[in-house]
Amino acid sequence: MSQFARTTTTEHRLFEVGPCRWLEPFHTRRGRTPARCSVRGASIHESGGVSLQVGSCAMQGAGTGAVLSEVGTLQLEFNALTRISGDPTYANVAAQAMLKVEDVQPGITNGLYPVTFDPLQLYWNIDHFISFGARGDSFYEYLLKVVVQFQQSLNMQPLLERWKLSMQTMMNDLVAVSPLWVYLREKLRARYVDKMDHLSCFVPGMLALGLPFLDPGDVDEALEHAEQLAETCREMYARTATGLAPESVLFNRFQIGGMGMQDHPQNFLRPETVESFFLLYRRTGNPKYREWGWEIFQAFEKHARVETGGYAGLKNVNVDPPTQDDTMQSFFLAETLKYLFLLFSDSNMLPLDVWVLNTEGHPLQIHCIN
Repeated sequence: MSQFARTTTTEHRLFEVGPCRWLEPFHTRRGRTPARCSVRGASIHESGGVSLQVGSCAMQGAGTGAVLSEVGTLQLEFNALTRISGDPTYANVAAQAMLKVEDVQPGITNGLYPVTFDPLQLYWNIDHFISFGARGDSFYEYLLKVVVQFQQSLNMQPLLERWKLSMQTMMNDLVAVSPLWVYLREKLRARYVDKMDHLSCFVPGMLALGLPFLDPGDVDEALEHAEQLAETCREMYARTATGLAPESVLFNRFQIGGMGMQDHPQNFLRPETVESFFLLYRRTGNPKYREWGWEIFQAFEKHARVETGGYAGLKNVNVDPPTQDDTMQSFFLAETLKYLFLLFSDSNMLPLDVWVLNTEGHPLQIHCIN
């Protein structure tokens, strides 16, 4: 879809699989919560599976977990399918999936949703784990980006209000301060967990992207939080032996320095920090984001580049020279290098008022759907 939007040709193969294959994962027993897809149709995953070869879908019984970020990370792409095909079904089923989250019990009133729920019984899982890292991140990202994608063409106010409530509660409840650093913690039931995933480093960029959609009185607070969190993400890189960030970091709110041991010392070449630098630079023009991005790029070149071609993750960022993990994740090309390129490009390269990038860094056009 991204490639289709970037070309002028009308020849494309998006719909050769047939609409039933695209929509089958949504046909669950309790409405429009999508199952997971298996291209080869050989396995049934924990929250159900679908074979794209035979078009059959199976959901497991009560107690299995649907993942918040999976349910809420289809909308941009299915909206684009509707725009290209003229068939509103795609956008409708994806929107219903996001709305279905509001039906999960007990109802969430503060905008912060646990990362897993039972898709059949529509109950939140018992651990009630809240995170802007793994399993939660892109749900909040798409609450905003659907608004960006549609702009003023539809009544996006209810969705925008949901995102604004989520951000306000996040800033009030999950943003914490150690003696030196502002960080984004997690919550397990009623207990705070002073850990920040690198995945959560997308949040500063999300806040920056959403600035034009906030009430004027809320912009300064959101930008301040975005800049403070971005600085913490930068320090997750700068404070290691290799200059590359670990997968997650533990914080001590009462210790001078505050940034503790790496909870998981691997680096998987993730994009979230440079994504935020790109978006913050576009919004503020502050050259420090380019300087920080260049530091990270140089560290990738020094420690992650493979002599025979490509790049690989690191097993431990605090060992220099490091041991590589022999894997180059697909998102390194699709997102990490792309966001670094955009960080150093002029603002007319994928302007933010024309394009919205999906959670995998693929640009989709901002458009109008009646």
